[in-house]
Amino acid sequence: MSQGRGTIVVVGMNTNPKHLNDEPTVHIHFLLDRSGSMASMAPDVIGGFNRFLANQQAQPGRGRMTLVQFDSGDPFEVRTDGLPLAQVRRLSDHTFQPRGGTPLWDAVGELITRASVRAEQRRALGKRREETVLAVYTDGEENQSERFSDVDVRRLIEAKKEEGWTFVFLGAGLDAYAEGGRLSVGVGSTQAFAPDGHGARLAFEELDKSMSDFRAAPAVARAPMKEHFFAASGKAAEEDRRARYSS
Repeated sequence: MSQGRGTIVVVGMNTNPKHLNDEPTVHIHFLLDRSGSMASMAPDVIGGFNRFLANQQAQPGRGRMTLVQFDSGDPFEVRTDGLPLAQVRRLSDHTFQPRGGTPLWDAVGELITRASVRAEQRRALGKRREETVLAVYTDGEENQSERFSDVDVRRLIEAKKEEGWTFVFLGAGLDAYAEGGRLSVGVGSTQAFAPDGHGARLAFEELDKSMSDFRAAPAVARAPMKEHFFAASGKAAEEDRRARYSS
């Protein structure tokens, strides 16, 4: 599906990394599809995630990550729970083994619920607010959920957007925009990628670039980026998919 591209210009961004010490910690909640259809590109998913993680670890500023994998055998496996980026471990062929179906709505709904509990607990304890980014990386369409419907998840996401959360959707399904749209993820924060190793790697590169820009920006400059997360990157993974799969 062809989508238009916009440009977001952030005025007055402070490029001095010292200002990041005064900003809320960006907490990346990463939801990784581990269904059986991911098997053909598993090595590239592992390598792409590990490069993304290494680059984020090297970037100035505070950051945390919660990493969750999902499939029908284990619809919510928490690999990393709110750790500082420096403490997050790389994926391997032992920790990422594709299998089963795609309970996407259940995984997203559960992750939002857990992240909300964390935010409430921090607030109750008087701790510093975190900047929440929830990124979904999947190659297929929903087919196994039992607890949450797309309507349930959409309502959750719309409520959390009102609280300032950022949602990102990377999909290699037949129509990533239809899937992301059903969840109320904006067009500017959705990107399709080719369902193969090259596409998987490009998708992580795009996420890395945009996440780096987001984390480097002062909190006051992030507002337009929340609905146009991929504006600066130009959606190279999507252009690659279109060039190789639209003929």
